Amino acid sequence: MSTCDCFRGTPGGPYDPRGTFQSRNGLKVYISEVATKVDVKGELLFIPDAFGLATHNLELADEYAAQGFRTTIVDYLEGDGLPEAVMRYAPGTDITTYGFTDKEIESIQKLDMDAWLKAHNSKKNFSILDRFYPDYRHGLPHGVKLFTLAHCLGGGAAFKLAKGNDITAAIVMHPSFFPGDVSKDLIQPVFVGLAESDVFTPDLINDILTSSKSWKGAYKISVYGGTVHGFASRADKTDENAMRNLRASFKDSVDFIESFL
Repeated sequence: MSTCDCFRGTPGGPYDPRGTFQSRNGLKVYISEVATKVDVKGELLFIPDAFGLATHNLELADEYAAQGFRTTIVDYLEGDGLPEAVMRYAPGTDITTYGFTDKEIESIQKLDMDAWLKAHNSKKNFSILDRFYPDYRHGLPHGVKLFTLAHCLGGGAAFKLAKGNDITAAIVMHPSFFPGDVSKDLIQPVFVGLAESDVFTPDLINDILTSSKSWKGAYKISVYGGTVHGFASRADKTDENAMRNLRASFKDSVDFIESFL
C-alpha cells in the first residue's frame, strides 16, 4: 500500500462515545445530542475524513455537542472507512515493529490505497450525500440553523453545500481530493483551516485564496503554524504543541459558527 499525510495521524485510542449509532436514509450515522441543561444552538452535519466513524471523529462530534450543537456524522463511505491503524504505519517499514494486532496487520496489508481512492472519488461521495441530504434536512426542527463541518476528504461536500441556501455556515478543515471548481462561488459563510506542513498545502493554500475572491459570504482562512495534515482531529495527545493547535482550531470553529446564531 501507499499513503500520504492525508491519512497520517494518531488514532483516538480508548473512548466511550456519548452519542448513538443509527441508520438514516440508508446510511449509518452517529448522533451526539446536546445535554439537556444546555440550550441547543443549532444542528451540525459532520462530513468526516477518510476514516469515517473512527474514534477521533466520534470524540470531535461529542465536543461540538458539548458546545450546544447537536452533531450528526454521516458515514458517506458506507462502512468502508480506512482502518485506524493506517494512521500510524509508514509504508516500507517493518510492520511487525509497530505493536499492531494480527487483525490490524491484515487490514493494512490488504489495503490498496489507489483502488480505495477510486472507489471513494468525489463524484461518488457527492452522489451519496446528495441522496442523503434532502431527507436529513427535512427531518430537522423547523427554523433550526444548520451548520456543516468537514475534514479532509469530506471538505469538497461542505464547499458544495455552501453554494446553496440550506446551511447557515460551513467549517472546512484541511480539505483534500476535491474538484477545484467546487470551492468557488460560495454564497454562505465559510471558515477554512489549513495545515502549515502538508503535501497538499503548497497548492491548496493558493487555490483557496484564489477561490475566496469569488465568495459572496463572510469567510475566514487560517493557516496553523507548526501543524501537519489532520491537526484538527488526529493530533497526538502526548504532544503539547499539537494539542494546542487542535484546541485552537476547535475554538476558532465554534466561535465562527456562533457568530452566525
